[in-house]
Amino acid sequence: MNGYFIGNRPAININLNGDIIACIIDTGFNGSLMLSNEYIKKAELPRISSDIITIADGSEIVVPTYICSFEWCGKNVEVETIGVNAEENLLGMSLLSNLRLTVDLMGEVVEIKRIK
Repeated sequence: MNGYFIGNRPAININLNGDIIACIIDTGFNGSLMLSNEYIKKAELPRISSDIITIADGSEIVVPTYICSFEWCGKNVEVETIGVNAEENLLGMSLLSNLRLTVDLMGEVVEIKRIK
C-alpha cells in the first residue's frame, strides 16, 4: 500500500463502507483507528463500549469505542475504533503489526508492506 504526506506527516487512505478516509499514521498511538465522531455518526458504526485513553499531553479522557470493518493490506479486518472530537483520523500501531512501514520524507515515500 502506498501512502502520501499531509504536511510532513505520513498518511494512508482506507476504504470504510465505500468512503475513502485519510488517516494520519501515528506511531505513538497503540490502538487501531481513531476516527472523528462526525464520520462515525455518518457511517453509523455500532458502539460497543467506552475506554480511558492517555492523550499526547499525558492526560486521560473517556472515549466511546465502536466496531469498524474494512479491507487492510489485502485482508478483511474488524477492529475496535475510538471516536473523538477531531478533524483528523489516526491509524495506529495495532494495524501495523507484522507489516513494514517505510517513511522517507526526502523521497516523499510512504509504503506499507506485509512481511513474508
